[in-house]
Amino acid sequence: MKFVAATTFADQADIRRQICHVFVEGFYWQLKMLEDDKPTLRAAFEHMFDLSKFYIAEEDGVVASVCCIRGGGEAAVALDATIFRKHMGFFTGSIAFWVLNKNIVKKVFPVDIPQNYGVIDMVSVNPAYAGRGVTKALLTDAMKKSPYDGFILEVLGNNENAIKLYEKLGFTTICRVKGPMFSGAKQIMYMKYDKPEENA
Repeated sequence: MKFVAATTFADQADIRRQICHVFVEGFYWQLKMLEDDKPTLRAAFEHMFDLSKFYIAEEDGVVASVCCIRGGGEAAVALDATIFRKHMGFFTGSIAFWVLNKNIVKKVFPVDIPQNYGVIDMVSVNPAYAGRGVTKALLTDAMKKSPYDGFILEVLGNNENAIKLYEKLGFTTICRVKGPMFSGAKQIMYMKYDKPEENA
């Protein structure tokens, strides 16, 4: 298993497709409220990922897990409403663009993010690699390689597996807020990790 930045691959189009596949699989339970056809979701979303912000776990050319690490004022995606509408229809595509723009691009955390801290986002695992500890290993490697001194992340309060994973990595809860409508959770948790001084 290799843990590398997405930009290191020669075939950027293939890596983009694979990241999109893993993203759709990982967040399908939410995305299906917009569109329940996975190929349509993949076609609509493939364009949006800023590969310079993504780290991947890869084995024999297959993306096993992905995560995004970005600066607090940066976006991990660039959305094109025209592409959403092309693949999802005008109405659904417009809604998808609005929802993603609000909840990803313009997302504002209710906690202060220090200038030297990164935001961990879009953590997903390929279902074929679930339960093998790949995501934990990827996050460990990506955080170590990242130039940031610490990290902030958001997780649904009912996502027990993710919370346990983050706690094992050393994250602690710093804030809880009420989950927004359709989030599927009563609470949203915000967690923080400080790099040990020798790794910062």
